[in-house]
Amino acid sequence: ISPGFVIMIVMQVSYQNISENIITMKQIGTFNDYLISPISRIEILFALIVSNLFMSIFLASICLFIFNIINNFNSINYFYIYYYLIITSLIFSSIGSIVGFLFFTWDIQQSISNFFIMPISLLSGTFFSINVVNSNWIFLFTYNPFYHIVTKFRNSFFGNNVFNYKEELYLLILTIFFILISIIVFRKGYRVIN
Repeated sequence: ISPGFVIMIVMQVSYQNISENIITMKQIGTFNDYLISPISRIEILFALIVSNLFMSIFLASICLFIFNIINNFNSINYFYIYYYLIITSLIFSSIGSIVGFLFFTWDIQQSISNFFIMPISLLSGTFFSINVVNSNWIFLFTYNPFYHIVTKFRNSFFGNNVFNYKEELYLLILTIFFILISIIVFRKGYRVIN
């Protein structure tokens, strides 16, 4: 259960932090200060994503430290753990930046959190094994990229992580896709730039 808690915290914190910060800045008017600065909107986006990445990795490291004291994991592969934490944080930070940039109200931000982010973080095998799922529904997990992230993250705790090039390429393409969508949204300046 400990790996599930860590990856769920990273998913939710990565989305919530950046989307709430951008919406708050737009509501109180400080986002305009960012926009009139001599840096591009893409640099603003990367600054927000990198700061969010550091914060989520820091929280995950604290959780890993505490859970390691409680559970005493012996064969942790730290390279894979931080690799999947970084990928997860980049994906959900990009989704959060898209939501924060496109919408102005907390209602929409929380609706996306409640009906998209929370189900993804809980129904992607975070707290259960695929063996308990009905065989008619297993195909949903094979095409769910977040299930692969959670499973590979969990396997890196027990030293039985197998590097599959197709799955890793799939996860990297998904990460790049969400980052590119957030770059396009920030570059266009939809509903923010006058």
